[in-house]
Amino acid sequence: MAAALCELEERRDARPVVRGGGGAGQVPVVHEVFDGPCEVGPPTGETEKVRDRQARRGRQTALAAQLLISLGRIDSRLTLDAAEALRLAPLVEAWWARGVSSDQARAALVYGWPPQPVRSARALVEDRLRRGWPVSA
Repeated sequence: MAAALCELEERRDARPVVRGGGGAGQVPVVHEVFDGPCEVGPPTGETEKVRDRQARRGRQTALAAQLLISLGRIDSRLTLDAAEALRLAPLVEAWWARGVSSDQARAALVYGWPPQPVRSARALVEDRLRRGWPVSA
């Protein structure tokens, strides 16, 4: 079952979504399954903010920022705004330069957080980006 879910996630035919209400140290995760590849995009309104700055920062940086904004759709505790995402985008670009795919980066940034509330999504994501280098493909 786990292998099938991983394959669906790699093909973007499914995506994990963290749901609230877990107890005893558990974080409930459900998978949304699609008929075709899904694009995990930023929440409504954030796309425009990222695109407005795209001309100044470059396409690669805007894509990295969109990846970071998409984390909040998987785990709402990791919701970043456009300014935070753009500030952290160069760290994602460094991961990409080391051969890490977007899916690997997203998984490394989203999974493994303790179930308690998060004070600063930006600080947690930044720390994992700086110290949690995943193994290159």
